[in-house]
Amino acid sequence: TIALMLLGGIIFVFSLFNIVNLQDEDMVYYSWRMISSTISIFVAVMTFQCFQMLMYRIFGLTSKQGRALGDFLLMCVLYVAMQIIVASESGMLSSTLFDATMTRMVKGKPVPVTLGEQDECRHM
Repeated sequence: TIALMLLGGIIFVFSLFNIVNLQDEDMVYYSWRMISSTISIFVAVMTFQCFQMLMYRIFGLTSKQGRALGDFLLMCVLYVAMQIIVASESGMLSSTLFDATMTRMVKGKPVPVTLGEQDECRHM
């Protein structure tokens, strides 16, 4: 059975290698998106389990009620951390969000500057 699992893994890797090197750009794009999503889910689950086991050992949670409360608190902490990171990365925590009066000249005429262009200027 171990040999069959190894052979199956090798066939799977070869098929992934074949799919991401196809001539069809759409297939390549969606294959990489699928691989990226799969890795993201795997890393998220492993990270949560790492934090969970660390919390169990630090606080000595052994009862079902204690573990349930610890899991709920861990979920709340991770949710708040995610909200803060998303707010920070999106620019919501900065003092200047969007200047509607900002313009740039295109063919001698003032054109409004988009939010994306303003964000690029801020990060330069």
